[in-house]
Amino acid sequence: MTTPDARRGSRPEGALDARLDDRLDDWLDDWLADPSPRTAEPLHAAVRDAGTADDQDRRRDAADRSRRGDHAGALAVLETLLPGALLSPSVHARQAAALRHLGREHEAARQERIARASLAAIRASGDGTAERPWSVLRVADEYDLLRALGRRPVNQSLVGREGRALDRLVTEDGGEAWFAVAGLGAPTRG
Repeated sequence: MTTPDARRGSRPEGALDARLDDRLDDWLDDWLADPSPRTAEPLHAAVRDAGTADDQDRRRDAADRSRRGDHAGALAVLETLLPGALLSPSVHARQAAALRHLGREHEAARQERIARASLAAIRASGDGTAERPWSVLRVADEYDLLRALGRRPVNQSLVGREGRALDRLVTEDGGEAWFAVAGLGAPTRG
């Protein structure tokens, strides 16, 4: 069994309410043991409740700190993205890298596992076509998946289809990747 401190990893005291922090760790453990819609729902709800505010500045700050060798600082910045980025493949991969630089191998391995499971869940949610788009919680997750697939987006547009909003990304190879982003309403015409 994973201890609460090992599961929580580097989250600074007070970063999240302690009860929520423990619940998130329990939900993550349940989801990692059984990556099903039932075990994913509490995690998805936590992300939706936290909102999907643009966090690119904080992600850049964390990357800059890592490049300068301030891995503890990078980790602290990444922790501020939670729970909104709870299932973000790239956030967990960056946490893993920072933890590894800090010699915290066990925690790094857990973060890598969450990153891999998050990518696998996105891939399993559809096939990336307009008919069966991949389902993501945040737009950044679209880019994480395409990066993992070795595809580079060159254009992005929001398209209304059958009453829902889909993100359509055209890739360098001329292909398309379609995503349903939680919380995006259908585009309106004004």
